[in-house]
Amino acid sequence: MSDQTHYLVVTYPSWAHTRSLIGLSSALQQLNPNLHLTILIASSRASAAALEFAQYPAIVNPSRRRIVHYGEQRQVKDGMWNPRGGFRVQCLTELEPLLQHIVDLDPLIDSLSGEEIVVPKIPLTAIISDLTLGAYARQVQKSTAEKYPDNPSIRVLGFGPYSEGSLAFLLLNVQGYGNFIQRCLAVVAQSGDQLAKEKLADELISSNGDLVQIPGLWPFYVYESNPVPKESAALRVDTLAAIFKVIPAWIDGLIVGWPSIFTKELHEPMAKQFGAFYSIGFQLPEASTDEWSVEDSQGACKAYLDAAQDDKSVIYVSFGSAVYAPTHQQLVVLLDVLEALEARYIMAEGNAPEETKEIMRARIGKGRDKGLLAAWAPQRAILSHRATALFLTHGGSNSAMEGILFQVPMIMWPATFDQPYISNELDKLGVAIELIQMRGGPSIGKPLARNGAMVHGTDEALDQELTSLFSEVKGVKGRTEEGGRVAVLRKRLTVVGEEVRVDREQGEAASQVRQLAFMGVSKD
Repeated sequence: MSDQTHYLVVTYPSWAHTRSLIGLSSALQQLNPNLHLTILIASSRASAAALEFAQYPAIVNPSRRRIVHYGEQRQVKDGMWNPRGGFRVQCLTELEPLLQHIVDLDPLIDSLSGEEIVVPKIPLTAIISDLTLGAYARQVQKSTAEKYPDNPSIRVLGFGPYSEGSLAFLLLNVQGYGNFIQRCLAVVAQSGDQLAKEKLADELISSNGDLVQIPGLWPFYVYESNPVPKESAALRVDTLAAIFKVIPAWIDGLIVGWPSIFTKELHEPMAKQFGAFYSIGFQLPEASTDEWSVEDSQGACKAYLDAAQDDKSVIYVSFGSAVYAPTHQQLVVLLDVLEALEARYIMAEGNAPEETKEIMRARIGKGRDKGLLAAWAPQRAILSHRATALFLTHGGSNSAMEGILFQVPMIMWPATFDQPYISNELDKLGVAIELIQMRGGPSIGKPLARNGAMVHGTDEALDQELTSLFSEVKGVKGRTEEGGRVAVLRKRLTVVGEEVRVDREQGEAASQVRQLAFMGVSKD
């Protein structure tokens, strides 16, 4: 068997997903100098992806990496946000013309440049595909097997930038883990009218009080997994059921970008359900000064942080690129608190509704407000800066891992997807505090399973909760040192951050990445 191997990497345009697979691709080629990658990247993420690749060390023999863009959409300013409903159907349509060329190992036409990209005449060993596009990867595998029946079978591995705890709830059929997929399927199977279906979704998901106990997480009631009503999983039940029920049929194994040391008890049930399981830790680059270049206003964030009189005195606020957690009124409360405390902060606009962005633009940095608004923030550069004290985040997996990597205490304001489970897990781990009073809908008037704390869901309760936490940041209202809870988080982060680093560099996560880098290589 030749030591020259060839993988196909299929990325999904959601930026958190794309950049995670860029990180994994870079790690694999650093480890294996004989590994060739053909990487499919949406043209709408082309320039961002090129900048992200530049954050990693150069690989030996760069011709081993072929990047092929698919789709007709070009990346534009303010074009990094996710549309409602995602990109899946669009991606499958745009990827289809490449399929037979991939099977035949023929040149691929790059949709951005129009050039032919010559791929290596090395049979594919594996396909690493974003989970969302697993159906496409399976079709490539199937078509290749039909054309070359004597060749070794191609492995299809699905990649998800998620935590194990979130996937345990969403995908595993294990008693006590919530069986979310079965709840979705039951709603979809409801034969009544739409109102009857919505009522069942509320009973089984939105308002359900069943207790869920997943290793590594605080116990939680099912209704706690939907903290933001406008982003509730109950509103996406048809889409989620359609995807989740077929994922095991799409892939031969599952890769997650989550530290293997956090939830070891889940490795076995994950492998049992998906055939193989790899918990590879975060594959993110160290901070680089080049990342400041993503700003629309070049140097604004850096200048703002450099001007801080005290280290660890600036709050960074970002709710990610997929959905926007706060309601319009909650954003007003947040800005009121920051202004009243005379806090210095950087806020990323995020994927907020336009009317919410108008409030940000009208208030941030105006009058008594001391903040800076960034359309798209250089997050790693901000988190690694000496002046950054606290990270108010939605709790996406990449943001959570960057908070740990740069040892910045986190306040979690989750909305949907994996965010509630990550927020729960990091709160239990002692590196973050999950907000309670931002919860709405069926959670109001109900307790958290972990400690019995009641959700009031009022502006006043949220104001008090935010004020209490932000008041512990150095420099706020003349404070000369960091407050107790934030200081405790920071101390815990030094321990957890080192554990994650060791796992990534020489532990189980490192071992699993190495296994992935050498699939199909002879052991002789």
